[in-house]
Amino acid sequence: MLDGKSAADIRSGIAEVLPDVDVDELLLLARQAFRDAGAEDEQTVRGWCLSASRHVYAKLLGAGDYSGAMAAIKVIDSIAKRSAGAKADMKHANEIDI
Repeated sequence: MLDGKSAADIRSGIAEVLPDVDVDELLLLARQAFRDAGAEDEQTVRGWCLSASRHVYAKLLGAGDYSGAMAAIKVIDSIAKRSAGAKADMKHANEIDI
């Protein structure tokens, strides 16, 4: 599903690898997992993005892909700036006298 395969390819792949599994039930569980993941709060998602970007950076650096590693650094920097901005907005909101 994450690789962009067609529904038919996904179904046949599941049936091939897991012949005793109810394909429809498994796909329903996958859709529910995606729905649940979409309900995560912004800070959790931002933390996951930061962790994943660090992982990608390390892999790219290890593979000698320095331009890819630099691109990952830019993503990490962008996430860090958004995180700092969100914290500043929250601090400002807490200081407002209502």
